[in-house]
Amino acid sequence: MWIINCKKAGYENKLILQDFILKFNKSEKVALIGKNGVGKSTFVQLLLGILPVCECTISYDGLEIESYEQLRNIIGIVFQFPDDQFLGATVLEELRITAANFGKSKDEVDRLIHLFKLKPLLMCSPLELSGGQKQVIAFAITLLSEPKLLILDEATSMLDPISKRAFLEQVFAFQKQEQIAVIHITHDFRELPFFSQIAYLSNGVIEFSGSYQDFIDQLELFPEITLPLDLQIAYQLYKQEKISKMPLKKEDWEEVAWVLKSLI
Repeated sequence: MWIINCKKAGYENKLILQDFILKFNKSEKVALIGKNGVGKSTFVQLLLGILPVCECTISYDGLEIESYEQLRNIIGIVFQFPDDQFLGATVLEELRITAANFGKSKDEVDRLIHLFKLKPLLMCSPLELSGGQKQVIAFAITLLSEPKLLILDEATSMLDPISKRAFLEQVFAFQKQEQIAVIHITHDFRELPFFSQIAYLSNGVIEFSGSYQDFIDQLELFPEITLPLDLQIAYQLYKQEKISKMPLKKEDWEEVAWVLKSLI
């Protein structure tokens, strides 16, 4: 299990995280949500060890992590804008540079090329790829560090819905295979059903932590949360018991459409 416990974290003149506690299993998928300015970016900076004020403890598998150097060896981060992560002139060079930095062999590079079907992109500049392709490359090079915890720092926010789904499916497939934990920082409530734990961050504190269904059932406790219009409609139908659950799959949305049609 991972336990991240922060008494306080932030800056000399402004504390951002206070009494922040996040617990999750070492192979769990966690969605961390919250409005802008509540501490999500501070949380990432905490994991990077770049906060001037940080009274926190982080433990993994029952052992407290004693240094940020030790922490960096077991976490990987995919950022919203991956361009700044790229060093190589081509995708192949990027993979080789990262592999050399982590002492990985050519076989490991070849494995990632095969796993993510990167062969057609190898001689392309990473900077010239589509948003979805860039995130896949960023994800692949992050995996060369063999992380125990993967952080997606709004990594899907610039992607279209199809690319989001495809990217997350690749992440989940690898997460299941390697049994690592994933924390996905997101503003997209449509992504939440795919995660086993929803953590709602407000004013530097985790106000809610639980399943997606429990989050939906307690949503009225958080009036500051605004759902996108399609989920607002579905939520009202769910509250009125006109649908049995919040929609996830295509057939669930077909049920929503059928109920709406019957009300017209």
